[in-house]
Amino acid sequence: AEQHPEWDAHPALISGGNTERADALRRKVPAITITGVTREGVWPYWHQVAASFDKMDPALMEKTWELTRAMIRRLDGE
Repeated sequence: AEQHPEWDAHPALISGGNTERADALRRKVPAITITGVTREGVWPYWHQVAASFDKMDPALMEKTWELTRAMIRRLDGE
């Protein structure tokens, strides 16, 4: 993330709740979760009734895809 500040990527802690990552970890499968949590720790519309297509942020989705692709490429090369 430091090499790509345009991604605005940052670590976040998950306390409570559940993600697909938790399911994998319970089965001893290494996993991460990539989400759109804000730096303030807000999870906009995460698993909410109000979560709908019109709330999606195309720019954030593009940044997330670029970060994810870079991670996959790096892992694939190792």
